[in-house]
Amino acid sequence: MWTAADIRIELVTDITDDPVVTAEIVTPAGTLRAMAEPERNGRTLILHGYHMHGEDIGPNEFGARQLRWLAQAAMEMFDVDEIRVEGEVRTSGANPGYRPRPLRFTRKIRPEG
Repeated sequence: MWTAADIRIELVTDITDDPVVTAEIVTPAGTLRAMAEPERNGRTLILHGYHMHGEDIGPNEFGARQLRWLAQAAMEMFDVDEIRVEGEVRTSGANPGYRPRPLRFTRKIRPEG
């Protein structure tokens, strides 16, 4: 499992305008690029219109397990208890024209050790 120390998230400011943000996410599996309109509502981070693609990660190299690890690490980094990802209609890839169902991740408490 990854921790916040294993992940680096940097905003890329020169390719999107407010309210959309682009982030480069460096993980142990490789680098991702993500775009969304973030909204913080109390202890929840909501990512509206979320798009993500791998810069150096193939389509089958980053799955549900890695996404859960990334979400847990991001919740540690941003000190939130929940992340809701609301994807946008797909323009390419699997099922173009399809809007993925929203994803909800809740923070897990790690045992001390």
